[in-house]
Amino acid sequence: MTLARGQTLIELIAAIAVLGFGLFTVMMFAISNTQGVQRSTDEVASLNLAREEIEFAKNLRDSNWMAGNVPFDTGMYSGTDYSATPLWGGSGAASFDFTADDYAHAQSVVVSSTSGYYANAHTAGPAITGMATPYSRYVVFHPICDDHSVLNSGSACISPLYKIGVRVEARVRVSRQSIKEVVMYEDLYDWR
Repeated sequence: MTLARGQTLIELIAAIAVLGFGLFTVMMFAISNTQGVQRSTDEVASLNLAREEIEFAKNLRDSNWMAGNVPFDTGMYSGTDYSATPLWGGSGAASFDFTADDYAHAQSVVVSSTSGYYANAHTAGPAITGMATPYSRYVVFHPICDDHSVLNSGSACISPLYKIGVRVEARVRVSRQSIKEVVMYEDLYDWR
């Protein structure tokens, strides 16, 4: 069997094309896997940051009960402003700052502290130093009236309706290539 002229060159080009396609496919799988890991990491971190906001609110309610504070939701509102960011410096009890009421406010940005935990960047409360993360968060404390209506900022339970609880709405946003948001709710009542 004799080879025609140029047949080896055609075989070489075909082999390089098959090899190139294989390498391209492996590279695309690796990139897709890396993006999937990042999405999973962001989802877990967002859920944990939202859960942490709810736990801060539970801790505040329970601390109010133990201190005998009336009403039970002292520290979960400023007048009829119910949107806040958590103030926490890595130890001790958390409180809330009602300056920030959306993701655009600088205090809603979550920083990775030099002590190894995440916290909101604040000008008030404990000094937090660290690097900004792609996460932002804030919490809204919606009053729950005794007719089970849930109110928004700017309104209050009016007599004969009384506040029996607070719906804690924890909001976390991740800003990377696209913006994703996690919203978690939990109702806290004045039931001891």
